Amino acid sequence: MLRPKPNLEALREQLRAPLPKEAIKPDPRRNGLSAINGAYITERLNDCFGEDGWTAKYQIIENHPDNPMIVVRCDFVATRYKIHRQAFGGNANQDRGDAYKGACTDALGKVASHLGIASDVYKGMHDAELKEMKRQAREERRADREDYERVSDNLPCTDFQLKGFFLAVKRTRKTDEELNLYFAERGVTSVNQFTRKQMNEAIRWASKVPDDLTQSLEASVRLAKITPNHEQTNPGSGDRRDEEPLPDGTRSIPAVRISKPEEGPQQRMLPV
Repeated sequence: MLRPKPNLEALREQLRAPLPKEAIKPDPRRNGLSAINGAYITERLNDCFGEDGWTAKYQIIENHPDNPMIVVRCDFVATRYKIHRQAFGGNANQDRGDAYKGACTDALGKVASHLGIASDVYKGMHDAELKEMKRQAREERRADREDYERVSDNLPCTDFQLKGFFLAVKRTRKTDEELNLYFAERGVTSVNQFTRKQMNEAIRWASKVPDDLTQSLEASVRLAKITPNHEQTNPGSGDRRDEEPLPDGTRSIPAVRISKPEEGPQQRMLPV
């Protein structure tokens, strides 16, 4: 019994029918473009030709060990409809097995595009929709991040923050009076009562070097350049001269005493 002649017009419409939205995904290699999930392509081929109505044979074209790119050729045949298509595909995955599978999927997807499957996607008709989906996803991630930060800001401060705070206090020479005043203005008696957000603000405050200390350090450096062989007096000792202003009048700093080398006993030259 002869088989009825296949209806090519019905086949064409079935092949070109839109794929589900889940089949469309961002192209990982080309930003802003769409790609097709390979499972949906195989499903469409099975629906149109039957599971045993088509074959795809692959031949490796390029797989040089120094080049991660795998290139294969796909020979597609649908015997009942006398359809034969040939296309190439490639993949450069570092995993060699995934590279071969990706190259075969890419080649079969190219054959599917020749048959009209997902023609709307390859024409770029879903690119604008995909961009909008990506924009909405970014907005959702941003909102989730803001919600997380809003919640985490009210959690107790961490040990890492405490360590950073005390290091900043030591580096900028904050006094006990300054610390107590800072705590009192914020209604706490200890730094351990700070939340994470408050501790971040406290670390920024503790890391700020006062202007007078900055000028004093800069003046000390300038004076050290002028008199390289000097010895600064101990501020806590009783032997201390009055503070003297700098020549530029920026700020007075502890005076320094220029030490003279000690004179040893004179050596006499004896005649030879």
